[in-house]
Amino acid sequence: MRARGSILTPGCLVLTLVYTALLPGCLPELGSCDEEGDQGRQLVYVNGGVDDGLPYYAGQAYMRSSCAGDGAFCHARNATSPFGAPRGLNYDLTLACRDDVFNAQDCLQHYPEEHSTLINARKDVSNWRRYIYREVQRGHMPPGRAGRSVVNASSSYRLSPEPEDPILLPKLGSSEGREILREWLACGNPIVWRAEEPDQGQVPGDLCNEVSGVDANGDELVEEGIGDCVVRQQLVIDPSWTSIYALVIEPECTACHDQDPENPLRSQFLASGGLNLNGQEDAYQALVVESIRASSTCIGEATNYVAPGDPDGSYLMDKIGPSGPMLCGGVRMPIGGGLAAIALEAIQEWIANGAQND
Repeated sequence: MRARGSILTPGCLVLTLVYTALLPGCLPELGSCDEEGDQGRQLVYVNGGVDDGLPYYAGQAYMRSSCAGDGAFCHARNATSPFGAPRGLNYDLTLACRDDVFNAQDCLQHYPEEHSTLINARKDVSNWRRYIYREVQRGHMPPGRAGRSVVNASSSYRLSPEPEDPILLPKLGSSEGREILREWLACGNPIVWRAEEPDQGQVPGDLCNEVSGVDANGDELVEEGIGDCVVRQQLVIDPSWTSIYALVIEPECTACHDQDPENPLRSQFLASGGLNLNGQEDAYQALVVESIRASSTCIGEATNYVAPGDPDGSYLMDKIGPSGPMLCGGVRMPIGGGLAAIALEAIQEWIANGAQND
């Protein structure tokens, strides 16, 4: 019999405060943290896309993809499609800073909201850790067809920083996946909060060099109290359409921007006015050749998503840029978090060079 606190919707699992009335005996024990083992702090790496090589702890990766849909769905603070998950329950453990140019002080200064979201999400996971583990054990989370579609649309993770012949992190629903999650929760659900490219002598997976300084409040900055900084794999995106499509558009956009009528996230596709980015040639035609399919009235002279030779006049750059007004309004993309600086720079250079189909 399912506990009264477990309410399944067509999408994600809704956890309610009814849980607080349950007897402690109804919840599974997480056991002790194996200080000598490595599962609690087992590192995994985003496999493919613009975030390729970004490090996460394995349990952190499970929460981010299986529960928060990479910050876009279900248990994410800014979820546009929560699928029934309560807005106040945030499990989005996405890194606060992904760009090499930001050290710890700069990360806190430039991304205070992202940092706050991450810290609060970690607290939510800590507060609900035994409930989370119970629902995963029972196979209730992530639930249903929509839950599976969110997982499939989210990042996958490999066990090694090198992308060749990747061995992927086991599915959360597998016995191995459940044990990895249990150990991570038992060890206090540690997080990676930012990543840097390697300095001399460092390799991906190393901890970053020691940080000193002060935070935004003028207090001494102790990075250990925030989370860990881990060295990431360096990513290169060429300013060509082939590279941009393979490393940015396809992995970041096609889960929603897919005209397939069986797409479980079809509501997102329709909300975009039917912008189909599934397929390199079709995506090029939609962005560069065809007129804008916007659901709101455009401002100014914008008629195409991409104006070859003019990044500043391209609606696409407004839509994916870090800040500022958008020519046609709407929601900034991708849902759940902006693109890394390296992706924005590659797209901007490609447009400036004429947006060739190369």
